[in-house]
Amino acid sequence: MSEKETRYWGIRLGRGGKFVEHARKGKYIAIGWNELGNLEWLANKQRSWGEVRDQFTKRYKDTYKGAEIQIGQGFGQVVKFVREMKEGDIVVVPDMAKGKALMGRVIGSYEYKDDWADGCPYLQRRNVEWIKEVKKDTIPIKLKTSLGCLLTVFSLDHRKQEIMSLVIPPPGGEPPVTVQGNELAKVIISRLFNLAPEKFEHFVTHLLTLVGFEATATQYTGDRGVDVIGTLNPEGLANITLKAQVKRTSGHISNQDILKLRGTLGVDEHGVLITTGGFTKQAQAEAEAEGKKPIALIDGGTLIDLILTHYDELDEEYKELLQLSKREVPLRERFYTLKGR
Repeated sequence: MSEKETRYWGIRLGRGGKFVEHARKGKYIAIGWNELGNLEWLANKQRSWGEVRDQFTKRYKDTYKGAEIQIGQGFGQVVKFVREMKEGDIVVVPDMAKGKALMGRVIGSYEYKDDWADGCPYLQRRNVEWIKEVKKDTIPIKLKTSLGCLLTVFSLDHRKQEIMSLVIPPPGGEPPVTVQGNELAKVIISRLFNLAPEKFEHFVTHLLTLVGFEATATQYTGDRGVDVIGTLNPEGLANITLKAQVKRTSGHISNQDILKLRGTLGVDEHGVLITTGGFTKQAQAEAEAEGKKPIALIDGGTLIDLILTHYDELDEEYKELLQLSKREVPLRERFYTLKGR
C-alpha cells in the first residue's frame, strides 16, 4: 500500500464508547497509553522501524513493569495511531451503546498534551473533521462485525467498500460521482444487502403498506415459508389476503420456492414471491401453471421500481439507508414528439 493511498481505521474511545461524545464535540480521536508520555519520536519516519520498536519496547518495560506480555499488542496499536495514520485517512468510531458510529477524516498530525482540560483522559490525539453520523442499522453487516474488534486502534482497509457504501465524500472535497439507471439499481440492491435479514423483511412489509396493504411481518423463524401477510380491502368491496415470501439473493429463485409458497395458501389467499434477484424459467412457468393458483413474481428490477415510486413515503430510517436524491426535470423536458411531424 502506497504512502499516499487512503487508509481506513477503527478507533474505540473508551469502553462502550464512553468518550465518543467528547471526541465529537472536540473534533478529535484519541488513545490512552498516557504513561508513555509524548510519542512524537515514534512518528519520525527518518528513524527505522527496528529503532523505534526497540525504543518503544524499552520504554514500555520501564513504564508497565510486569506487563511485558502486552508489549507487542501495545506497540501495534500505538504505532498505527502515531506513525502509520496520516492526514486524509478515514476513521470509524463505534458508539454501539447509542446505536451509532461516527465517520471522519484525519486532518491533523499526532499531538500530545499533559492535560487537554476537556473531560477526556486520553492524551494522545489527532484532529479530525466529522463527515457523518450513521445509525447502527444502516452499517453493513461485515463492517459492523469488524467494529466489534476489542482493540483500541485497528485497520479497516479490508472494509473499504462497506465504508464507501455509506457515502463518504472523497478526500479533497471533489464532488461525488452520481449514478442512474441500471447502475443506480445495483447500488440500491447492494444497500438492501446491508440490512440484517429480519430487518429486510420489515422493509418489505413497510413497502407493502405503502402499496395499500395492511401488512405485518411473521415471526422471523418458523414462518413456514411466509414472511409477510397483508390484507387489502379496496373501497370496502372485498378482503384480499396476500402471503409474501421474501428472498434476498443475487441469484435466481427456483420452482421449488414457488411450490413451497403455494402450499401455504388457503382457498381465497394470494401469494407473491419477492426477491432482489431473479427467477429461473422453470419458476416462472410454475408460477403461471394452468390449473394451479398463480403466484405473483417480483424480481429485483420490479422491486427497485416499487421503491422509487414510493420513495418519498418511506420511513426516514430507510431513506437514510438508501441515500437517494431526485432531480427536478423541467416541464418541457418531460415530453417529446417525433421531429418533422
